Amino acid sequence: MKSNILLVIAFLGTVFCSLAQDQSQFEYQSSGLSSFVVTDVNDKPASQLFSETKHWISEQKKTYQFEVIDEVGDKIIQLSGEAKDVIIYKNYTSNLKFNLEIAFKNNRYKFEISDLQYEYYNSYYDLPNINNPNQPELERHFENAKIDLPEFFNKLNKSLKKSMDKQSKLGGW
Repeated sequence: MKSNILLVIAFLGTVFCSLAQDQSQFEYQSSGLSSFVVTDVNDKPASQLFSETKHWISEQKKTYQFEVIDEVGDKIIQLSGEAKDVIIYKNYTSNLKFNLEIAFKNNRYKFEISDLQYEYYNSYYDLPNINNPNQPELERHFENAKIDLPEFFNKLNKSLKKSMDKQSKLGGW
């Protein structure tokens, strides 16, 4: 009996510890698209990550129609964006609108996505959880979205990280 209780406690501890760990890649899980990733950046204070992110936003503004919604000191940037032809819905390529919140701590940042909307016949709709067992037709209608959405946001986050690395190599020049 005691060994069963200890086994259950050890299992629950493992589950909670794995949930608490930072995620480094976006994935499509049973609950939907993971909402954030945490990216490590060596030897950079939060204020420098903030300014380099603002530079990246200005570089990517035309590609993703970025618009800064809010800034909280030099700790958080909230922005909206739109990308063309990201997912397929009912055999039509669809644009995607999204909000990002990028939060900064020394040597790392949190890249969080929210408010995903897809375009269908010139109107935008909230993107549902494609894994909803009560609506199996969603998976058929959103062809490849389980692959395309994580790929898109991982590419976007990688672009930000690459821009930060480039700024480091330039040494502020």
